[in-house]
Amino acid sequence: MIELWLQDVLVAGFLIILRLWRVVRIIHSIIMMEENSHSRTKEELHHLQSEFTEQEEELKNLRAELKETQTELQHWKDLYEGHKTD
Repeated sequence: MIELWLQDVLVAGFLIILRLWRVVRIIHSIIMMEENSHSRTKEELHHLQSEFTEQEEELKNLRAELKETQTELQHWKDLYEGHKTD
């Protein structure tokens, strides 16, 4: 009778260990998925930051070009106004 009880306890213990191992594997899989997702997010963030920096530089150049064009336009307006009064 005790032998059957010990055998049942061993089987139950073994089943519990297998269930716990399965839980550990599931948790590990979840952690790995989150790490992969985080890695992709970091890569995307880096890409977007680089793109943002490029766009900022382009905007800076366009503003400088606009200022130059406005200065040139004002120069031509002044010449036209000066010529018009003659």
